[in-house]
Amino acid sequence: MRPRAEENEYKEVKSPGLFHSSHLSLPQSIASVAHRRILNTISKTSTQKLEYFSINKMQFTKTAVLTLSLAATALAAPGVSPAPAADLEARAPIPNFKVGWGQELQNHDQTNHWVVWVEGESACPAAIELAVLTKSPCGQSFNLKGQQLSLADCSGNEPRSVHGSDGSKVLTCGSNGKNGRKITCHGDQHDIVQHGYCQ
Repeated sequence: MRPRAEENEYKEVKSPGLFHSSHLSLPQSIASVAHRRILNTISKTSTQKLEYFSINKMQFTKTAVLTLSLAATALAAPGVSPAPAADLEARAPIPNFKVGWGQELQNHDQTNHWVVWVEGESACPAAIELAVLTKSPCGQSFNLKGQQLSLADCSGNEPRSVHGSDGSKVLTCGSNGKNGRKITCHGDQHDIVQHGYCQ
């Protein structure tokens, strides 16, 4: 009968109940506890990292939204706009006077020229001679009231603008009802036929 008991003991040892935690040996129990602790630690660490990422993502989103809102407000504010680079540079001042232009009339055998003056003031003897009539009046530099100017954008011999010393347009020219107006000068000065003025 002894072998039968040993067989029962062998079957008891090999039964599936061995795999339940209550039947684990001491080393196996320690390993199982350590394993669970490691899993818990990994789970907590992952959760903390997820929470940290979520908080930082929310903070970044709030910062980005605030920055975009401030930028939109600045751009929408009336009278506030970024100045073009060209406007930041020094520009020639706009004359606070009009520039009359015309041509001298023949006086004996003297050469006639294109002339300019301050419109509204006497052209005689204040008119400034430019190029001779056979040449264009445009591109000829002259000084009126301390400002360096030149007639520009000629169509034929008729200027369409006045440029400042930096080449920028400061006045627009036209006949303005003055084309063919004769200005009588005295003495040995040429009379003048006005073509128009720039304003």
